[in-house]
Amino acid sequence: MDTSGKIKFHTKLKLKIYEEYLKAYLPIMNTQDWATNVSVIEPFAGQGVAEDGGKGSAMVAVDAIKPLQSQKILLLLNDLDSKKIPLLSKNVDVANNPFIKIANEDANSFINKSLKFKGHALLFIDPFGYTQLNKDTYDNIFNRDKLEILIFIPLYHVFRFLKGEEEDVYYRPVAQFLEYFDIAKEQAQECDTLEDFAQLIRSAFQSKMRTHFAYYKSLKNKDCNSQHVIFFLSKNIKGAEKFLYAAEAAEKYFDKQGDLFSMTYDTFKEEADTLINTIKNADPITNSQLYELSISLGMLPKYTNEIFSKLEDDKTVCIKELPNCKRKGKSLYINDKRDNRIEIIYNKV
Repeated sequence: MDTSGKIKFHTKLKLKIYEEYLKAYLPIMNTQDWATNVSVIEPFAGQGVAEDGGKGSAMVAVDAIKPLQSQKILLLLNDLDSKKIPLLSKNVDVANNPFIKIANEDANSFINKSLKFKGHALLFIDPFGYTQLNKDTYDNIFNRDKLEILIFIPLYHVFRFLKGEEEDVYYRPVAQFLEYFDIAKEQAQECDTLEDFAQLIRSAFQSKMRTHFAYYKSLKNKDCNSQHVIFFLSKNIKGAEKFLYAAEAAEKYFDKQGDLFSMTYDTFKEEADTLINTIKNADPITNSQLYELSISLGMLPKYTNEIFSKLEDDKTVCIKELPNCKRKGKSLYINDKRDNRIEIIYNKV
């Protein structure tokens, strides 16, 4: 929700992605023996419900966790404003939901304590909080293993700050945030478009976290040209794949909700070219390697299947069965099973 306590449309988009990701991520984590504990961490939870009755992120998380009746999933909520804590406690019904823990402290302290919990974690940072975290906290976040991150940034406003269209008092925390990720003001100002700037931040996040799996989705207001961006980072390929499914589900949902806001849609042309060039310039790759490369590029397996089925049909690539593996039809086995069954070879003739 925004500072007026109302949920704006770009926030609904953000919450829909969050909802879809929790619905995809938590049931899997709940059934895996190796995932002994899972923490969903919200350092800027607010009061859980907006003044207009709309559900905030805390309620979205409660609705996703409660039906699982899990003994190993925790929802860790925090807000610095002590006046919001009674409302938050009431709205999420903390008395009857033992998986919820609520704190009232500085976000840096809360996050650093929460990251000490063993097991997997999902950290959700909203647009009013990303500049409130200090460098040490970001270092702890990006250095933690078994962590997925959703961070929502009002990129349009940040871009205006960098172009000198806002007073310095608003620019300082933004500049400091960029410095944490080794992005100089001059480097950011060289970006010609918001998309260029989003790519710059994504690359900085990816480098800091040392992962192949870093993505962003842009949420654009067509009327006033504002743009928010939600970034996702993970070191886990399955978590990354679930985010891609969640983002696609949100896109489809809001296709039916009018055209005031839109999400960026992927044509995957650039990614497809990268995949083809990788195969063209390398030794044959297995179906498992193709799956990993696809996810790192932000492509779901179904799109890679479409691309490579066409490439096989026009004989741009050939598919070779591995020893003791019998291919079923034209299956490409692009999935997370890590079961190598075929090799994909580029026909250089």
